[in-house]
Amino acid sequence: MTASRFNHHLKLFNTITNQTPFLIGVKLLFFPRIWN
Repeated sequence: MTASRFNHHLKLFNTITNQTPFLIGVKLLFFPRIWN
């Protein structure tokens, strides 16, 4: 995966998950699994 594509997904993911602190916690738990 290229860096630009990663940044695109990261921005999209942050846009979705920045709604509530709970979702930030979910992101911290599950987001690394997407790339590993």
